[in-house]
Amino acid sequence: MEVLSKCTICGSSRVREVGRGGDLSFSHDEIFVFSVCLKCHVFFLSTRPREDEAYKFYGVEYDPYTASYTKLSELFIRLRTLRELDSIVRFLPPRDKKRLLEIGSSWGKYLLLARNERNFEVVGVEMSNAMCQKGREEHGLLIYPGDLRNQDFSPSEFDVVVMNHVLEHLYHPKETIAMIAKILNKRGVLLLRTPVVGTLEQKIFGKYWHAYEFPRHVTLFSEKNLVDLLEQQGFEIKKIRYEGVPNNLILSFKNFFQMKLGSGVIANLFSIKNPLMLALFSPLSFLLGFFHQSGRIMIIAQKHK
Repeated sequence: MEVLSKCTICGSSRVREVGRGGDLSFSHDEIFVFSVCLKCHVFFLSTRPREDEAYKFYGVEYDPYTASYTKLSELFIRLRTLRELDSIVRFLPPRDKKRLLEIGSSWGKYLLLARNERNFEVVGVEMSNAMCQKGREEHGLLIYPGDLRNQDFSPSEFDVVVMNHVLEHLYHPKETIAMIAKILNKRGVLLLRTPVVGTLEQKIFGKYWHAYEFPRHVTLFSEKNLVDLLEQQGFEIKKIRYEGVPNNLILSFKNFFQMKLGSGVIANLFSIKNPLMLALFSPLSFLLGFFHQSGRIMIIAQKHK
């Protein structure tokens, strides 16, 4: 464990604790602390695992590796992904072959759609060796183990880089964005999806907000933070969308009941696999997204330097 007294993004010592909690997904006894920088307003995990021990909090049961969804949710994800890929292509210069890299690809669901449905040449990077192996053996995907800093990609090697809910896990987000800018072609596109702070959703749930996800989420940005970070690395913002999906709402209520009552029948009702909960919270999540007050943001940015 390590305790930080300065912001991990701007280095300011003007920080304030905003919440603390344990790992609600796995059985760990440690208590972790989120703080906010009063200068740049980034939220960061100030009491956290050291980077070399973070892997202990990602078991093979970690939800993004094992998640299964209702057929309706799977259809929604598929259609959303294809729509995103079509949007990205419109920004790219004409090329016979387009290369796409996904950072944090898991076993490669996104990569499969990009390859099979939109004819991209695809590559993945994933921290879980088991997921890399599954992608290679079951789907013929090229997925490298580790994070981006472990790879040896050439400058201007890719036309598209995708990060779906990865930035919040990174101990070196600024360095990663700089590396992405380096490996993208001129006019290449980055698609970034991450939790976003400073919204009504975050304020409603406070310390129970699911996007804190102690201790796997280590850095959380506001829209302004993200735009500044990308523009500093030579990106031009092409599209910003606050996403109206109910996951954060459902799982924040689950956190509340789990912290108050422990794991039990009531807490377990709040699942993104429960059709009743999806139906109940989808209208509210749509409204939060429409008014830019949801806790998830998607940004498409294009390299212009």
